[in-house]
Amino acid sequence: MKDQPKIDIPVSSVERMIDAAAILFAGSALLLAFYYYSSLPDQVPSHFNYKGEVDGHGSKKFIFLLPVLAIAMALGFIYLAGFPNKFNYLKKITPDNAAYEYHRTRFMVRVLNVFTSLLLFVITWETIQGARGAASNLGGLFWVAVVAALVGPLAVYLGWPKQVKAS
Repeated sequence: MKDQPKIDIPVSSVERMIDAAAILFAGSALLLAFYYYSSLPDQVPSHFNYKGEVDGHGSKKFIFLLPVLAIAMALGFIYLAGFPNKFNYLKKITPDNAAYEYHRTRFMVRVLNVFTSLLLFVITWETIQGARGAASNLGGLFWVAVVAALVGPLAVYLGWPKQVKAS
């Protein structure tokens, strides 16, 4: 079992806004699914190949899968961020560096959450558009969301201001 210090770090207003954005994207995906459900054909795209082309179809009820997953993941990430002392770290966590490392990693988890929710929102949108005949593949917005979801959290983590040592 890990012997990392457990300390209480208050959640900042920026972190709360990031959490709200993640829930907003996930909830918006669900609202989109409900809004467009009645106008969707019986079969909707359920899978896209590596080129972004539809290569599988399923029941239109499938349109709710990703939004529900997005909401569950968003809430799960928010819950997980509350236990940074349980995370794995590349360096030993000590009482001296715990607050810095926990805050930095907790923030990265929240950024990952918002980008994951955004990505699932975009996939839901693109699936609805494909089902309605507006597009036959994942568009440029999808690829922007993928790159943002991959690069954004890492950039936040690596770009976090260095810890200032007390003198």
